[in-house]
Amino acid sequence: MIEVGQGCRLKLTEGNNKESNNSKALTEYKKALKIFEEIEDKIMIAACHNNIGNIYFNLRNYPDALNEYFKAVKIFDAIGDRED
Repeated sequence: MIEVGQGCRLKLTEGNNKESNNSKALTEYKKALKIFEEIEDKIMIAACHNNIGNIYFNLRNYPDALNEYFKAVKIFDAIGDRED
């Protein structure tokens, strides 16, 4: 379930990801990504890219994982929200 409410928090898929239901988690994160792109929530966009990267990593799809991680880092760098 996707819940976008006060503070635009993402409340979904953690259970799917932990249960190795990667396909379902990937679908839900992509839906969430579209929502956060529509409302221009850059932190959550970056978080979605990071989580999508984690799923690809778990699937051993390293090129796509890196691509998603780079998208997240680029956004975090642009908004100044990155731990070194």
